[in-house]
Amino acid sequence: MMSIKENKIVKVFSNNGLLVAIIILFVIMVVTSDVFLTPQNLINILSRSTSMGVIAVGMTIVLITGGLDMSVANVASMAGLLSVGLTKYQGLSEEWAIIFALLFGVGVGFANGLLVTKVKVNSLIATIATMTIVEGVIWVYSNGANIAPAPEFLEGMTSIKVFGNMPLTIFIWIGIGVLAALMLKWTKLGRSFYATGGNPEASRLSGIKTDNVRLWAYVLCGLLSAFAGMLLVSRLDAAIPTAAAGMELTVIAAAVVGGTSLSGGTGNMFGTFLGVILIAMISNSINLWGVPAAYDNVVTGSVIGAAALIDALRTRKKRIG
Repeated sequence: MMSIKENKIVKVFSNNGLLVAIIILFVIMVVTSDVFLTPQNLINILSRSTSMGVIAVGMTIVLITGGLDMSVANVASMAGLLSVGLTKYQGLSEEWAIIFALLFGVGVGFANGLLVTKVKVNSLIATIATMTIVEGVIWVYSNGANIAPAPEFLEGMTSIKVFGNMPLTIFIWIGIGVLAALMLKWTKLGRSFYATGGNPEASRLSGIKTDNVRLWAYVLCGLLSAFAGMLLVSRLDAAIPTAAAGMELTVIAAAVVGGTSLSGGTGNMFGTFLGVILIAMISNSINLWGVPAAYDNVVTGSVIGAAALIDALRTRKKRIG
């Protein structure tokens, strides 16, 4: 028989497993690295998480509705290229370049939404199609070359420091996450996201326009992905065609590890935030330990696999319970 004390410990790990994992990794890094706990390294972890974190906000919304968006990374890269290239090559003002870059994200999100809701294409297939199309556009537009420097406005988002030496972009990411969390909890649209993902047929019968709800989810995801691309430009001071390569899988892992279900209807922004932090800490740890960069993909793949396993166990437990 398990004692009351042991049962409480098991419950803590069960209900707060992600937070416990972050604490354990934090302690390991403090012990094994003299650099990890320095203020600059901790700021670097947060700063390098901003783009992934903003995309993860949009991905979480799509996952809650029962969908998936594989185009987010390429949308981010292309939006970043447009935010710089439209100014440098087409002569637009910085403001209009940024607006067009954001509209590009909205447009791809709208296309994804139409394919999923109207044409009834599986979300994985639909967004892989748009991902591939956007990837082609990236290479046609950039010819494989970086575009620099970043516009003054975008550069300022990283160069402006808050509370000492923390880039403004960190607080922009947190602010977007808080607004999304409030939207999910307190607005009709937010509650409709959960209802649509949890039981689409019951939601439709109760009067929720589920197709419109899913469409909004993809549009918001496209918009946030485009904005994340500009955050990347701000941090790197250049638009790089491959800047967000592979990030679509990382943000899915972050969201799922954070409690968002791949089958829809479940998820929250705080969990996604912790998922992003955990993945960023793992990547930072690999660098500090001097592990070859090639192993980064091995670790990322392991995290994705663990996320899928966690989601499967979570779904099974829900069905049994």
